[in-house]
Amino acid sequence: MRRLTLSFDNGPCSDTTPTVLDELAARNLRAYFFVVGRQILRPGGRQIVKAAAAAGHIIGNHSMNHSEPLGTSEDPDHVAEEIEATERLLIDAGVASKPPLFRPFGRGGQIGHHLLSALAAQHLISNKYSLVLWNSVPRDWIHHRDWPDQAIQDIKSHRHTVMVLHDLPTSAMIELPRFLDYVADNDV
Repeated sequence: MRRLTLSFDNGPCSDTTPTVLDELAARNLRAYFFVVGRQILRPGGRQIVKAAAAAGHIIGNHSMNHSEPLGTSEDPDHVAEEIEATERLLIDAGVASKPPLFRPFGRGGQIGHHLLSALAAQHLISNKYSLVLWNSVPRDWIHHRDWPDQAIQDIKSHRHTVMVLHDLPTSAMIELPRFLDYVADNDV
């Protein structure tokens, strides 16, 4: 049996995330939402994150600004600013996961040394974070219409797929119902 852990990165977005939540609810599916702190601070952001948590989704930290991978920064303050500023927002909203979850900025879904510096890794360990990586990034931010085809191929090629999608205001999420129907119909 194939397993899928579905996650959405870079939100919350008032134009997109509520629709994503509705589509997941219609199929009784749960997901992880790795949120960006600056998005929480936008109008409606905090309410959307709280609604996602109330619906049973797990909320994780995806940095404050999502601007530079933590493995490429030379600034020692960058780690704390990017991780802890967002974690404080999640705690204040009452949606922080336990243990705290962190997903690094992958710059296009690539896994490598650019994800974390030694300082960032030590910070995560010291603060008892669980690091959540991935094995599927169907590039929905680029391939707005045909990303589900790649996502389905990824599911077929792994016993357990940890997929990253993006609840951003692009036309990509128009295809989410088609993908979620496949997931539901194939008992993934």
